[in-house]
Amino acid sequence: RLVGAKMSSAVDALRPFSAAARLGVTFVENQMQDLGLPTVSQAVTGQWLANEAQQIVQSNAVIGLTNSKPKTAGAVMKASFNFMRNSAHADSFIRTQLLGAMANMLDGAVFSGTGADGQPAGTMYAAGIGEATGSFAYQNALAMESAVASPGGDPAGVQFVASPNRRSLLKQFWYAQGAQTLWYRDAVVDVPATVSPFVTADTLLLGNWPLCQVILWGSGVQIEVDPYTSFKTGAVQVRVLMYADVQFLQPAAFFRWKNLDLTF
Repeated sequence: RLVGAKMSSAVDALRPFSAAARLGVTFVENQMQDLGLPTVSQAVTGQWLANEAQQIVQSNAVIGLTNSKPKTAGAVMKASFNFMRNSAHADSFIRTQLLGAMANMLDGAVFSGTGADGQPAGTMYAAGIGEATGSFAYQNALAMESAVASPGGDPAGVQFVASPNRRSLLKQFWYAQGAQTLWYRDAVVDVPATVSPFVTADTLLLGNWPLCQVILWGSGVQIEVDPYTSFKTGAVQVRVLMYADVQFLQPAAFFRWKNLDLTF
């Protein structure tokens, strides 16, 4: 019998379906109230001391504060009596469909959420993220890499993300006297690259993705069954809700290139 469920770990439930989760975004689960999150635009720097008498020069981080409140995403699907009766795996099939829908909503929020109409603000629209537009070449990819690397952090988390359309275009653009394309073996200028349909069609993103936080409230993802609304037909309706927000702890560690165009 199909029953509702609260996920013990929303991250584990969503990861198989979510490109953002596989990129290594940081999940903060089980929140119960609105959050005030520190953001860093200039990090603390250290120094070596030449001798015991030398004093450490004070280095102050430039820290801001951003408020994070839960945004709600949901989906509802209907399962007929015949489907529930004849399918040996109706329960797992329905859960897979609903979790896939929430993973898609999460990827859409991380990459291109507008910050309006109940959505989080994603990489395309969040404040403080580096931005350029228009004509693109090999040197621009290097400039994006330098901009994202400048704030520091673990370089292992840096990856490009593009729409399928722009990946196709980058695979056709040759540089270095025709020796290699800009997108080559799942990398752009030797930086790992992946594709997502939830990146705006003409956009290329680069980020140190562990510095992107996905915050989940309560159980994060909750599936509930309504056996009553379609009682006369024997069908059931199943609903999933996700309470989440997206925040960038160090916006300078991300860059977006809009309206990316290549001249062949």
